[in-house]
Amino acid sequence: MALTARPAILSDAAWLLALRNDPETIRWSISGVSVTPKEHAEWFAHVITDPTHALIIVESDYLGPPRPAVATYRLDRVGGDQIEVSLTVAPKHRGLGVATPVIDLAARHALREG
Repeated sequence: MALTARPAILSDAAWLLALRNDPETIRWSISGVSVTPKEHAEWFAHVITDPTHALIIVESDYLGPPRPAVATYRLDRVGGDQIEVSLTVAPKHRGLGVATPVIDLAARHALREG
């Protein structure tokens, strides 16, 4: 399975909102609650323009074209040299071995960001 990572763009917002409000995602989230479309839109606009954050969409070729988004990760600079990593695998791709290579992508990205 070949995974590629790319920055999130405006057209990803609806998919990210659905992923954010997935019951299993909520269960494991820090807040433990869903977000409204308005809250998500405000958060999304901030995150994709703030250089202290990197919101990444991970796509896979294992299902063939078009390359489906299978996960997302976010890097948040929380200190001078500290980066917090958040990760969510899309529901239909959970249990397929996607998380480990996504963690690897995120870790390599974080190391490049320093």
